[in-house]
Amino acid sequence: MAEKHTVEYWEGEWEKRNLGFHMSSVNDFLLKYEPKLKRKSTIFVPLCGKSLDLAFLAKSGHNVVGLEGVSRAIKEFSEETMTLTEGDDSIWRSECGHLQIVNADLFTASIPNSPFEGVYDRGSITVFHPDFQEKYLEHMISLCAPKCDYLMWTLHFEKARPHPPYSTENAFMDKIFSFARFNLLSRKELCYEEAPFQHGSNCKIYWSYYQRS
Repeated sequence: MAEKHTVEYWEGEWEKRNLGFHMSSVNDFLLKYEPKLKRKSTIFVPLCGKSLDLAFLAKSGHNVVGLEGVSRAIKEFSEETMTLTEGDDSIWRSECGHLQIVNADLFTASIPNSPFEGVYDRGSITVFHPDFQEKYLEHMISLCAPKCDYLMWTLHFEKARPHPPYSTENAFMDKIFSFARFNLLSRKELCYEEAPFQHGSNCKIYWSYYQRS
């Protein structure tokens, strides 16, 4: 069986259509915080799937780079949301020039346009077991420019889970970000009725907005 944070595992989830993480509309949190981002900034969206948020950011004038290991997800985004053309370098590009999606593994990919002025992490960290989350955050921070804005969606479960999405501790994240000179500007806990996904009453959902000083 594939490890649950590998591309092989998620290819299986897409094949089985286990897509509970996909939203059919642009995320409300992004709609609220996008105006706070620097105008026409370069924004990285890790493990982006076929999120509609990619098109929203690109149409808002940002230069967006998504990364997705599952090629099926990128093809479906191209067919359903915004036409992309696949290059020989495994990068899919939009006609408008504001969106690229890299089809590769996050930790081995050569990612264009880095370091980034913004990161939109809509739950990517929850793919990784808590024992691996520090490595994930350190890698993500290595892709961030000075003054980078970092928008992040996380989950906290009262009991440990054997599979994704995994729980993330706010205090743990704050510590890692503070070492890299990120300040927490705001954090919102969603009530159960506001949550885009229903993981049960033992789950808390947080949106956090960090900015590098």
